[in-house]
Amino acid sequence: MEITIAPMVKPEVADAPYFLRVLDHLKNELDDNYHFIISRSNDEVEKQQLYNCIKKNKKNILILLSDEKGIIPPFTEEFFLIFRTYSNSNLHDNKKIFAVPCGFSCGFGGYFGNSDWCYDNMEKPKRLLREREYDIFYSAQWSPNRVECINQLNKVKNNFKSIVNITDGFAKGFKLEEYYELMSNSKISIVPLGAVVPESFRYFESFENNCIVITTYPKNSIYGNWFYENSPAIFLDNWSELNDNLIHNLLKIEKLNEFDILNLNYFNKNISTEGVSNYILKKIKL
Repeated sequence: MEITIAPMVKPEVADAPYFLRVLDHLKNELDDNYHFIISRSNDEVEKQQLYNCIKKNKKNILILLSDEKGIIPPFTEEFFLIFRTYSNSNLHDNKKIFAVPCGFSCGFGGYFGNSDWCYDNMEKPKRLLREREYDIFYSAQWSPNRVECINQLNKVKNNFKSIVNITDGFAKGFKLEEYYELMSNSKISIVPLGAVVPESFRYFESFENNCIVITTYPKNSIYGNWFYENSPAIFLDNWSELNDNLIHNLLKIEKLNEFDILNLNYFNKNISTEGVSNYILKKIKL
């Protein structure tokens, strides 16, 4: 198999390294007829760059990243299959276009918090929940759709051992290595909707770090995406449900032990690079 990274994609930032690892699991499963293109197509220049990557004599498979506008992928007739992040039930057809998670940052490139750190502990076992120092972790930029979450979090944070860090922009908080270290030393990760689209890296980062996830993702009504199925996340109807009783209950030893198992099984099947590669391979082989 062959892989092309389109010119507009920074191969060191977030989702591209994640998918390179996903595709690495497939290198012994697919022959040279298969050509994967990792790309975006958010404007006319990017669309042309994407088109230039297509090889007419190959089974071209598109990994479409970073589409916050919610567009239908261009040149669909040119592709054998398309796998897209930031998807919803209106953007994939389960025939040629399929949803995949945006994944988690692998730590490259001097981008997140000006860090050039590499995530050596990626997908390796994390410390047990009962052994973690902090109860609640949240570090993210302020946005209008997160006001209710932040207000409710401010009401409960002082009753627990919490790290709450509100920033004024994307990747302006902790350096990535510190962000992951604090998250992996916290029992509960608060996951509001993304600042632009509902989906966010935080959901997948939290499970990679084996946190109990509390979120309001509308997993059933908007997404219908396979990787939210059987999620052990705590899905709230609204952030007013984030209260002391909920958190105290989740911090019970028996609950922590239960989530250690639930999180790992869910992560391995639905979020890990091997789990996502298995999904892609299954669709290719249909």
